[in-house]
Amino acid sequence: MAGNVQLVQVPFYESPTVTATLSSQSWNGATGRGGVLALMAGKKLTLSADIDVTGQGFAGANGYLGIGECIRTNETANNHYSYPETWNNAGYKGEGAAIHDASKVLLYPEHVKGQGRNFTGGGGGNGMYSGGGGGSNRGKGADGGLEISSLCSNDPAKVVMAA
Repeated sequence: MAGNVQLVQVPFYESPTVTATLSSQSWNGATGRGGVLALMAGKKLTLSADIDVTGQGFAGANGYLGIGECIRTNETANNHYSYPETWNNAGYKGEGAAIHDASKVLLYPEHVKGQGRNFTGGGGGNGMYSGGGGGSNRGKGADGGLEISSLCSNDPAKVVMAA
């Protein structure tokens, strides 16, 4: 099957008991497989051990050093939700379910950096000292963080807090 679909066979158990830690195969972005653990319980699910899929889903973004310019140094250029991979003052976005934007433009390479989220993947940070985005699954990914106000004297965070 072509496209962005992962078919998952979900096993059914009448009254399952988890006696050892359950985990999933790690998500593999290249093959589009993994990162899911699912089961159906007909009656009662008894947990005598953990279900742990920590770190098995969509990947957070790789760190990116960039030029380290504060947003307010050039706000027109540095305060967008999306940047191409060649932009040198924004972090990468976290991995998510989308591969294109609402206009059917592929996210890679034109929308892989910047504070805005890509559907379910968390946004990367813009500017110097800003937070980045993690991977996400069902819910919305979050926008990337603002700069640390004490390190960028004209940080937008001060304007937002003062309003």
